[in-house]
Amino acid sequence: GRDCESRESTEGRQSEGKYEVEMGPDGYPMVFFRFTTMTGDQTTTDIKPYRMSFVRAALMVTSSRQEAQLQTLIECVKAGSAKSATKARTDEQLRPILKIMEFANDKSKDQA
Repeated sequence: GRDCESRESTEGRQSEGKYEVEMGPDGYPMVFFRFTTMTGDQTTTDIKPYRMSFVRAALMVTSSRQEAQLQTLIECVKAGSAKSATKARTDEQLRPILKIMEFANDKSKDQA
């Protein structure tokens, strides 16, 4: 089993199956993702728990990157060349966000 204190089963709204929301030991809702890896003719399935806040953060990072790519493409098309919409330009737009994320992930400020 999984190390969780409580389990709440709820009827799925758009599907016919059920889904479960499990609470972690600290009371936060957990999402379980199934990862399947194939090595040669062997298949391995792992289930890993993630906090809902981590899933939200990952989706926001993905969304931010897509938005930056779109904005870079629009700027370059207006300037006359879609080919100049490079990864480097997109990364340049994301640099302020990456600095904020680095600050949020800095463990040394928590230890002070």
